[in-house]
Amino acid sequence: MIKLISIDMDGTLLNDDKEISYENLKSLKMAIENGVHIVIASGRTLKGIPKELIDLGVRFVISSNGGIVYDLNKSEIVSREGIDSAVACKIINDLDTYSSRVYCNYMGEHYFTKNSKKTFKEKFFIVDDNSFFENLGEYLIDNNILPEKIGIVCDSSDIKDEIVLLQNKYPELTIVETSPYSVEMTNLNITKGSALSKIASYLNISSEEVMAIGDSNNDIEMLQYANISVAMENATQNVKNVCKYFTSNNNEDGVSKAINRFLKVV
Repeated sequence: MIKLISIDMDGTLLNDDKEISYENLKSLKMAIENGVHIVIASGRTLKGIPKELIDLGVRFVISSNGGIVYDLNKSEIVSREGIDSAVACKIINDLDTYSSRVYCNYMGEHYFTKNSKKTFKEKFFIVDDNSFFENLGEYLIDNNILPEKIGIVCDSSDIKDEIVLLQNKYPELTIVETSPYSVEMTNLNITKGSALSKIASYLNISSEEVMAIGDSNNDIEMLQYANISVAMENATQNVKNVCKYFTSNNNEDGVSKAINRFLKVV
């Protein structure tokens, strides 16, 4: 019996217009009404979670790829793992040599390198110029900020592949490709899967009672943890390789179809 469903957002729950379809919302509502815990698992900060999900009654949010977990019912943080500020400074400086579009997440906020202002103002709708820093790495050290996640938007897929190889230089981090042009970093062994395991333990739910749906490489550990793992049609091949089941793409209500199938609801 499924007691918990963990769902990625971008490329999974959201369509290409970054919207949640009526059918997806309807199936989430049905699951919650039947006592199933819905967990939203994202690389985003809490501010990036659509309001309709919170209004629906979603209790748990895995943010920053597992770096921070929220219990919305209790308005508290279940767990948080930040990257050491000195390590963060070093890797941000390394990333600056590949691209100016570097950022980090900390306690629900975004922090950006100054040269990334144009790109991220458009992407994240940032209006506060105080979120951009001449030397982001030094700012983290000076203010003892331990970010949950560091990310970079690359200019090409070739550069992205080079950045993934930084894993050898930074064994204390988990470095993962999250899109054809994006790479994200968290502390070692901090993933959506590790966060999902904490939530399940918190609720006294076994992995046999967990379902997960995803599309990107940062979903792999979450999908491996769940007894019922579902890959979107638009998922990467790495994701499809670890999943037991498959559903339609994110523009065709794939999440709704998966939930309805496994909760036996038509």
